[in-house]
Order: sequence, then structure tokens, then C-alpha cells
Amino acid sequence: TDCQYGPDFGYYSTGDIAHYDGGTAWFNSYTTIPMMLSPWFAQLFVERIHSMWVSMGSPSPFFIFEFGGGTGMLARDILAHIRDEFPLLYSALHRYVIGERSPALREVQSFTLKPFEGKGESVGHDARECDKLRQRMADSVPSGVGPGGMRGVIVSNELFDEFDPVKLRLVWRRGHLPTAADVARCASWREVYVVHTIQRTALRKVLSWGAESGKLTGIFPEAVSDRGPLPVDEAVAGVEQQMDHEALTLPCEMVPKAAMQAFLTMARTVLTAEEHQLCLPAAVCCYPLLLALDLVQSEESITVETDGPDPWYLQKFIHLYRLNLAKYEQHVFVSKYRYRQLRKLVRLDKHLEFQILRPTPARVNASVPFDDIAGCITTTQIALSLEEPRCRELGGYLRRHAERYAQAATIHESIEPPTPFRIAHVKTIMRPGEEEFMRATAGLIDHGFALTVDYGADADGLLWHHLIRPNYDGIHTMDARTGLHECTHTSHLQCPGLQDLTTSVDFTEVAEAGVEYGWKLKAYTHQWDLERSYYAHTPEVALHMLERVGNTRTNLGVWYLRQEEDPWAFFKVMVQQRGDEGGIWFF
Repeated sequence: TDCQYGPDFGYYSTGDIAHYDGGTAWFNSYTTIPMMLSPWFAQLFVERIHSMWVSMGSPSPFFIFEFGGGTGMLARDILAHIRDEFPLLYSALHRYVIGERSPALREVQSFTLKPFEGKGESVGHDARECDKLRQRMADSVPSGVGPGGMRGVIVSNELFDEFDPVKLRLVWRRGHLPTAADVARCASWREVYVVHTIQRTALRKVLSWGAESGKLTGIFPEAVSDRGPLPVDEAVAGVEQQMDHEALTLPCEMVPKAAMQAFLTMARTVLTAEEHQLCLPAAVCCYPLLLALDLVQSEESITVETDGPDPWYLQKFIHLYRLNLAKYEQHVFVSKYRYRQLRKLVRLDKHLEFQILRPTPARVNASVPFDDIAGCITTTQIALSLEEPRCRELGGYLRRHAERYAQAATIHESIEPPTPFRIAHVKTIMRPGEEEFMRATAGLIDHGFALTVDYGADADGLLWHHLIRPNYDGIHTMDARTGLHECTHTSHLQCPGLQDLTTSVDFTEVAEAGVEYGWKLKAYTHQWDLERSYYAHTPEVALHMLERVGNTRTNLGVWYLRQEEDPWAFFKVMVQQRGDEGGIWFF
């Protein structure tokens, strides 16, 4: 998503996530366990990797692939421990490869891996397309990878939780519970989108600042003519007029045709001349229309296509349209393209960027620059029918979990208090990247293991949490910094790009999708079991690790020794195995 890996304001891609301290790269807003417990946590991985390698017959050449490698500290510590304690494995290890989609983090990882130049490297690769690494790595072995194909271990720590999330709602008419077959069909689902508006006065002030500082012309084409940069007033007016024009059409493209036609038919006779005048040259104002449709569909009817143009339905539609028309009269709709442009512009002044994103203050401080436009961006979530490309993308997930969601709908109706609304729904969040990664890794290695550490739970636990907390969105804001507490304590939608956003992994989906691509589940347990087995042989390390947990640098003890916001979503370990070698391995 843009706020994590987008080139204009992505928290990871722009490098805002990391800083250097004492020659070591650290994350700004939090510290992962492999970093805080360096080098000991990596040794837990090495012990398992070595036993996996031995169970496979000690093959050479051997590869270790890591995705979501952070600052490279885990990779460095793994390589150091293999070199010092397992020289035969180190000799067989042809390459330790970090696949990283963030250019900024690749630079950090390459710096961290300098002591192992030639043995460890960071390459630009999205984990969800890691199969494309195969040929490159095979070609790097002069004698070839040997009969049977590529052999290795795929390591990840807190990778899956960073895959782009998709927020969904399973919807049905009360008293008509969906069957598993219904759940597997896209018509039963809606996807939640995020839309933005900005106060018109604030937009003008931000654009004026950009034009006066000479920064607007490199971002907004409307600020430039054939003769060069336009005067400030003309540049601001040009961008504003173009955004107003986009607002007349773009939101309406998201409205189903049947709903649009029914509304327009009624609007011609119901709306006043003044209301029509506000939207000229369009027949209606598209953004208020989109919000009205979202509210009506979430409460009263699934779709106009299935219910027909019910008069009462349309009357409520008109009522909500008028309310939003008044509410957003002084706001400008911001398309995804324009939002990226605005964020790219304000990134050039960190104070201005924070001001437009932070919540509206209780009292404006005139001595603080731009304090009068704080909170000028309004972000709204709307739920719309699944589009065909997304439907195809989620087909496997819906099929694998159809029975589970049908049961959840039954539970929901049995525990929900009485309500006047005709439509029921269950919120959920999933990551297409979980299946995409398992597919891609199956194309990367032929024999070997996948060792995954992340926070999350099985699908039933996560779904139960959505049932008992129906207003829970499933997205966490990860930030230990006090300077951004206004963002952290408000909503994950408040300051996208300034903080890390994360979700709890669905380990059931990872395992079941993995089976379909040839991965066998070997182990799934709490992370503590990974550590306990190591402590049995080296008790002094246990003392060191527990001592480090209480380090005040990042207050890791609070994070590490408590349950996550999802009650069952503490750190887990999953091990999967594929191919004919290593089948005798056990946890």
C-alpha cells in the first residue's frame, strides 16, 4: 500500500523507518526481537537451519533466503553464528540472500552485511515474486545447483504482517444466512476503500506555500505553462480547478450503474435548483452521492440491482445525499493520484506534513506555523462490491474459508442484539500476499524448508475476535515514539506514512495455501517453544535474553511479554517443508 511502500510517502520505501546509532541501523518507531536480542535470537534460527540442512543430507550448494529482512541484523547474526559454530554448513552455503522491496532498506541491509561480502547480499525483490530470483541464483553457481534443483531454507521474521491488507465485509440479509457456497461467491462480499477530502482553504494554503517556494512545479503539471512556472495565484487556481473537475466524475465511477440511474431519475424531480447548481456541469455531486450509497447499503439493502429501486430506499438515499452535500460543501475530493501529489509536496517540510495529518487541535496556536490547517484532511471508509480483478485474486481464499465464514455468520446473528437494520455483516481483514508468497516460494526452491516467525493466530481465533469486537478494524499502529501520540491514539487512518501499520497473520491461510503449492506443515507453535529448546542446551543464553528483554531502549518487555491487541496473536513459529529431502526433520 502507498503508506508502507509507495514511492511518495511510504514509511518503508522512503527510509523514514530507520536511523543509524553507533554504526548500527535501528528502526525509528519500534525494534524487532531479532534486533533487540541480537545476536542470540539469530542463534535460535541457526540451530534449526543446521538441523534442517543435516536432515536433507547436507547438500551443497545450499541457499538461505530471507524476506522482510529489516536492517539486515538477523542475516548478519545468522551468518556469523554459522561461520563460527558450523563450518561445514558455512562452506556449503553458497549465498544468503535478502529479498527487499524497499530501496532505502536495501541500502541499510547492504551496509549491515559488509562483513560478509560475497556470502550475503541484499537484492531488490518483492517477496510475493521471489520465484523470479531462482534463475539468478542458479546462474551464480559455477558448477550448477545439482540434480533435483534448488535446495535451501526460506527465513522470515515479521514478513507476513506487512503484506498489503484487504479489508472485507461478508454481508447478508438478516434471517437469510449465507451458505458456504454463498460465501465462496464474490457477490456476498464488499471491499472497504479509503477516500479523502481536504478543506478548500487548507488546500489553497498548501498549494500557495508550494508555489511560493518553487516546489509546486515539479509535482503538479498544472502549475507550469509553456513559458515556465505560472504565477502563484494562477498555479493554485489551476490545480484547484482541475481537482474540482475530477470530483465531478471520479467518485461517480465507483457507484454501481443501477444505483446511479435510479438516483438520477429521482434527483431530477426532488433536488432543488440550488442543489443542482452546486454540481454544474454535472447532474449531481459525486462524492456526497458515493457516501450516501455506502451508508444506505450498509444498513438497509445489499444492492439496488437485487432489490430494485425501492421508493423508501431512494428517499433515504436523497436524505443522506443532502446531508453530505452540506457537510462537504467546503471540501475538495482528493483522488489517489492527487493524494500522492499532496503528500509528496508536504514531505518537503516535515512540520507541514505533520500538521495536515494530525487531528484538529482543541485550540489553534497562532504562533505555530500551519496550526490553523491541522486536521484539514478527512479520511472516510466506504464498502463497495468486489471488482472482478479483486474477485479473481481472492478466489482461493474465499474457497478455503467458505465453511468458516458461513459458521461465523450464524454465530453473529445469534449473539448480535436487536437492530432495525436489514443487513448484517462480519468484518474481516486478509492479505493476498500470504498465498502469493507460498506460490512464489514453491517456485524458488525444490527441496527445503520455510521458517516463519510472526505475530498472529489461526483463522478461527482471528475470526472470533472480529465477532466479539465488531468495530475492530484489524489494523495496528506500531509506534513507540511519543512525538506521534496524537496519530497513534486516534486511528490508523490518521497519519499514513508517518508510522508503521501492521496486521495479525492468519497462519491457517498460510498453511492451507502452502499445502496447495506443495508445502507440508511440519510445526506450528508459540515462539517460546523455539527458545525453550535452545535454552535446554545453553542456559546462560536464556539469562542474557531475558536480561535484554527489559532493556529500556524500546520497552521491549512490554511488547514481548504481553498479548497483542488480538487476544491470541502473540508471536508464533511455523515450519513448512517441501520436496523429497528433509522429511525426517521434526521440531
